[in-house]
Amino acid sequence: MANLFDTTNAATTEPEKIVAGDRLIWKRTDLNADYANSAFTLKYSARLEGTGSTEIEIMASASGSDYLIEVESAVTANYAAGRCTSAETAIVSG
Repeated sequence: MANLFDTTNAATTEPEKIVAGDRLIWKRTDLNADYANSAFTLKYSARLEGTGSTEIEIMASASGSDYLIEVESAVTANYAAGRCTSAETAIVSG
């Protein structure tokens, strides 16, 4: 069984569901050709449906040529339950 705490074993797709209190880790290996992490930052935003003002922001970090997304369990423990709408955005750095 692969060590899921080792970033080399991180999933390459976003989780379909986030459980409050769980550690999140995934990477995007498919963006570098168009959005090199040396020139762009990857940001995920999610809003709780029906409230509009509750927003979750997750910033990716560079990991080689990939984008690595990690959210500690202490952070997700504060996430409110419900359905969210989400978006990912590549932002020009600098």
